[in-house]
Amino acid sequence: ELYSQNKIGAILLTGGHAPGELSEAKTAKNRLLELGVGQQDIFIEDQTSNTTEQVQYLNKHYSDFQKSYSQILLISDSFHLPRIMTICDFLNISAMPCSSGYNLKWEKLLYYRFRESLAMLLFWNFGI
Repeated sequence: ELYSQNKIGAILLTGGHAPGELSEAKTAKNRLLELGVGQQDIFIEDQTSNTTEQVQYLNKHYSDFQKSYSQILLISDSFHLPRIMTICDFLNISAMPCSSGYNLKWEKLLYYRFRESLAMLLFWNFGI
């Protein structure tokens, strides 16, 4: 929606894969192409395997992104955004969070919020 409304100009997709499977990034790219996003506006990173590695990838290329784009928008599920933004803050990455709007049943939401809380503790205590 943001792309079709010309609110964003490019999309970086992240997410690795299990052996023998298409990566999360490539799967998302295929879906975006089906939705009419231009191939030239889609970039993928499919070597990372977790959120911390993905934000570290962004950090490594942050200055390049800043040269090309005025702002970085991070899109993810609402339960996942607080941890992403915490890692960004830790690495001094200026980005805006944006919820995907995906709704979960309360049981799944409770599970993911608990999982994210544990992951946040791991990040703050061990940097993972």
